Amino acid sequence: AQEVFINDSVIFSCLADGSQPFTYQWYKDDQLVTMDSRLQRVNTSNFTIDPLQGGDFGSYHCQVTNDVDSMNSSTALLTVSPFGSVSVSPSVVTLNVSENVTFTCEFSGGPDNEIKWLKGGTGLANETSRPLLVNVDDVNNG
Repeated sequence: AQEVFINDSVIFSCLADGSQPFTYQWYKDDQLVTMDSRLQRVNTSNFTIDPLQGGDFGSYHCQVTNDVDSMNSSTALLTVSPFGSVSVSPSVVTLNVSENVTFTCEFSGGPDNEIKWLKGGTGLANETSRPLLVNVDDVNNG
């Protein structure tokens, strides 16, 4: 199993041994994968999904065919997580009154990410921008 996040990309590879030439077909949950702008063959035996969407989770395998036979690969389970990672910088800063600080929020993964800035556990009204500029005064300390 491989866990990846929404908007990531993944490449599946299929290796075959025997009499060439081979043809490769890819299946998701035992249904033939239809290639499109997100699902593309990288070369004869590989295909990529980019960007990943929530509905891409499932079991994938390839079918390899030559003039003699046809065989299925083992199954690869793809789990697409809606969660990613978040980091805010700076994490600690000391300023004097009337100085400014800019906080930056970086995130990955997750569908429909939104930023909501909090101070002391309370949301800052209408602050969903990235980065956030704060002027330190007697009200904005802490």
